[in-house]
Amino acid sequence: MLRVKRQGSPTTTRKIVQLAAFQPALVHLALFLLDQGITAGELQSAISEIFVLAAGTRARMKNGRVNQSRVAAMTGFTRTEVRRLVGIIRDCSASAEVFGARKVLAGWSSDPEFLAKNGKPKRLPLRGAIGSFSRLAKKYSADVPPRATLDELRRLKTVVVSNGFASKQDSTEADARRRSQNISRAAAQMANIFQAMGYPDAQSPTILFSGDAMLNTSDKSMNRIVKRRVEQNARAFLSGLESAASAFAKKKASNSSRKENRILVRVSITHLSPEQ
Repeated sequence: MLRVKRQGSPTTTRKIVQLAAFQPALVHLALFLLDQGITAGELQSAISEIFVLAAGTRARMKNGRVNQSRVAAMTGFTRTEVRRLVGIIRDCSASAEVFGARKVLAGWSSDPEFLAKNGKPKRLPLRGAIGSFSRLAKKYSADVPPRATLDELRRLKTVVVSNGFASKQDSTEADARRRSQNISRAAAQMANIFQAMGYPDAQSPTILFSGDAMLNTSDKSMNRIVKRRVEQNARAFLSGLESAASAFAKKKASNSSRKENRILVRVSITHLSPEQ
């Protein structure tokens, strides 16, 4: 637990106590982010930008421009840092900095020493002076021992070890989708909490269910069956959704003072056939 020092002004002590109260929740947030492969460095970088963005909503002048001096006073950054962070926020195309074990993966995918002739990451021996995983880790993970880096990459399922060699393994589509859905659900829960606490602008992300089914439609009969079934299910889904919405709207018609929100559900089916 965070130890609260009694020295200093009452205001400083009070702020430390308030932060300490958040620690149990923040520990579990950190565990969640670590399990999604997000490092502390990446979070710190994002939080700096988020604080400047949030402070900007409180420091907007009458002409709509943000008072960067007030942002600096609120966030504790210098005005130079604020200008730099505002520039990063505006430049959406700026590449995010990579930290921790993921920096090793980035080096593995870009450093010629660890690439095969076809430009793909080599299968690396665990030890060795040149072209080994040990060399890669020492080159890109600062003072973190290669073994610790290897264990973390294996935990994230981005590296496979076999017969004394390490192979880089890209995340499967299912893993990427699962992590994306986990983060979306967590963000939605956090938005709900802040809305309940009096921040109505907290936006909850849209969570969409997605799934895949691979069917062999080489046979023309199977192709027709799949196409007909998909079309029927799509029409039934939209018809059922519209009927349910209409019935619900009639029950709530008496309460016309509430703000009306609308959602458009659109289904599009494209039939792609391989060239003969």
